[in-house]
Amino acid sequence: MFSESLFNRQLRKARRAVKGTNGHERLLAICNHFEKEGHPHVDFTYKQIMGERQYFGSDRNFAAYMMREMANLVCINIENNDG
Repeated sequence: MFSESLFNRQLRKARRAVKGTNGHERLLAICNHFEKEGHPHVDFTYKQIMGERQYFGSDRNFAAYMMREMANLVCINIENNDG
């Protein structure tokens, strides 16, 4: 299991990367950011998460969920490569 500080660091970096965007542009900015961070399969994760879009009330909540999911996968990848 990865550390909470690593996860929070990934979220902070992602929030800075998407600042000033909204809607679909924000989702694309999240994908671009995590692709640069070493997410192993951004497009697949994006499509999987888009299938859950109906369960979120707003674009902002959905973007936050997508950001957390992608940060989680990046953290797992970092821990597995370091360990």
